[in-house]
Amino acid sequence: MITLQKNGKQYLMQDGFTFYRHKSVKGGFRWSCTHSSRCRAHLIVADGWRLVRSVDLHNHERPKYMALADGTYIKV
Repeated sequence: MITLQKNGKQYLMQDGFTFYRHKSVKGGFRWSCTHSSRCRAHLIVADGWRLVRSVDLHNHERPKYMALADGTYIKV
């Protein structure tokens, strides 16, 4: 699921964690966890939004988000 934050940035949300589009890789993009640079969790998403790889190595708890009526999410 792609979410739009109040600051206008797009994040990808999977299993309650958010990811930002980090860099281009062959055939798609690497999305890295938004928590910190020390978190090793990331996704590889191919063109067409097909999940190619999921590395679930979060070193932190799942954050809590609240969905707003306009489709944006805020961290609580």
